[in-house]
Amino acid sequence: AMVRRTPLFAVGAAVVSLFGAPSADALATRVNPIRKVVNLLQQMQQRVAQEGEQETKLYEQFECWCKSGSKNLAESIAAAEEKIEALGAELKADAEEKAKLEEELKQHKADREAAVKAMAEASGIREREAAAYAKLKAEHGANAAAFEKAIGALERGMAGAFLQSYSADVLRKFAQQGASEGHRELLA
Repeated sequence: AMVRRTPLFAVGAAVVSLFGAPSADALATRVNPIRKVVNLLQQMQQRVAQEGEQETKLYEQFECWCKSGSKNLAESIAAAEEKIEALGAELKADAEEKAKLEEELKQHKADREAAVKAMAEASGIREREAAAYAKLKAEHGANAAAFEKAIGALERGMAGAFLQSYSADVLRKFAQQGASEGHRELLA
């Protein structure tokens, strides 16, 4: 029994060879629309199950993070509050120390100004005393020199010549200005 091939069969075989033969599943789904719906529902069920597993994993991770995160956050908040109190006390102590140092600085500046003023006054007094000393030393030196010449002249016996000399004039002025008691006794 030979199968007779008709031209329509040849066209069908050519179409099948060009596009490929449909699979049994494809024929079954084309043929049975209920089967197609059932297959779609099964695929959806698998996807939903996979998504559910992923959601469960994500939820567990998030829940763990929330528990540990909230615990860590609470600990961080407590530590920060303690640190705020400590820093507040430290800030207050630093402010008090700063105020104290500013007062000390003012006092030290005033003390320094007073010391500079006292040094200037002391320098002025020393300069005046040095000038007075230099003047007194010059006078005493001149008086001592006049005494030495007077004594020398008296020792040589030139009493008359001495009275007319410059040294005698210096000695006379010294005696007139009010020599001290000790000096007057020397002159007498």
